[in-house]
Amino acid sequence: MKMEVKSTDTKLSWSDLKSVVNDLRRQLSSLSTMVPTSISFRTLQDGRTRIYFLSTPQNGWEMTLLYTDVPNSSEGTSLRLQSNCVIEANFPSLSSSNKHSREEQLLWERKRLTTWGITSYEIHSDSGKIVFPAASSLFQCLDNGYSVINLQIVVVADIF
Repeated sequence: MKMEVKSTDTKLSWSDLKSVVNDLRRQLSSLSTMVPTSISFRTLQDGRTRIYFLSTPQNGWEMTLLYTDVPNSSEGTSLRLQSNCVIEANFPSLSSSNKHSREEQLLWERKRLTTWGITSYEIHSDSGKIVFPAASSLFQCLDNGYSVINLQIVVVADIF
């Protein structure tokens, strides 16, 4: 991240300071969504290790659940691991559904949340069942190690 401020002997005006602060905020907010959070590890039946994490996809802006497979040590490894979305692309996102309860909106304001999408999840390591909240509902799916199946709404009522 590179921040340039004019080096002069005169003081910056309020509008110059505001511009510098806005640029810094924009850079920090875009950086914060690229850093993976909530990292979980799971060993699959064929010996691969699957790493689950929350982040934004390469061409997206909404936080979602991603995974990457670490191959067995006997296989050739690349220096860069490929991340994949756990949930299909047509999953109803927070921004498109507009099904926010008033409590959920107030919670986002109070916590000053700037990220959208899936913000937490729980995984059962043995079965591969994943549960996560999104769009004021609770969802679950089953990751069998090869594909994600049975994406369904568990609770339709507001969770906030």
